[in-house]
Amino acid sequence: MATSTKIYNPLESSLINYFREKEKILTEESHPKVMHQRQEAFQHFCSNGLPSAKDEKWRNTRLDKQYASEYLMDIDPADYQKSVSEIFLCE
Repeated sequence: MATSTKIYNPLESSLINYFREKEKILTEESHPKVMHQRQEAFQHFCSNGLPSAKDEKWRNTRLDKQYASEYLMDIDPADYQKSVSEIFLCE
């Protein structure tokens, strides 16, 4: 049985690479359930990619120009004086 390899458009590739580069920042203070959901969502994205005309709900939407564009992505943490757990502390 032959395995198929997903071919990503430039936006999908950049999103996947960016997530992998910034995964530590995204997960360092995350709750385990959130980390698990994020990993499942990432795997789903890697398997399915962004919507396309092949998807029923998107079949009449032209997304080629949006997917060909370059986007600036910046998720570097802000320089806060408190940690996230201190800000969102529930008592």
